[in-house]
Amino acid sequence: MGSILSGIALFSILNQNTSREITTQALILMKTMSSVRNYKNTQIKPELNTQLEDKFLP
Repeated sequence: MGSILSGIALFSILNQNTSREITTQALILMKTMSSVRNYKNTQIKPELNTQLEDKFLP
């Protein structure tokens, strides 16, 4: 009986840890993609706009 309760408690703890880890990784990915988007809009897009005025970029 004790091992069953221990197993249930361990399962619950591991499940919470997994959910927390997935949430943390998702937040890191969202922040990374936001940084990439910001970099593209502030650094890359202006350069491409000036080049597009001179020639077509396929």
